[in-house]
Amino acid sequence: CGCCYKQIEFKCETVVQCTEGHLFCVSCLRHYAEERLFGYRTTQLTCMHQGGFDDNFPCVGKFRYDELARALPAKILELWDEATAQEVLHEAGLLRDIVCCPKC
Repeated sequence: CGCCYKQIEFKCETVVQCTEGHLFCVSCLRHYAEERLFGYRTTQLTCMHQGGFDDNFPCVGKFRYDELARALPAKILELWDEATAQEVLHEAGLLRDIVCCPKC
């Protein structure tokens, strides 16, 4: 894993990768996504790779939704989707025009 440096078996259910190909264990992506969502209140996820011996620059890759869906529990993914929708509406300037039902 490029984050915790544990040896991981290269299986679909245990490994995720960013759009640039850096590999991470599902557990690290889950913790990173939860920290961004609950700690920083954002759904912006860039790759956790911070550079190495041959490249001194952090990766600019992102994580595709299907990679995120494999790493997050269903309830957290649902909250992630809601937060993503809120960010999109806010960026489009439409959030102020939408009223949410407090019972829903």
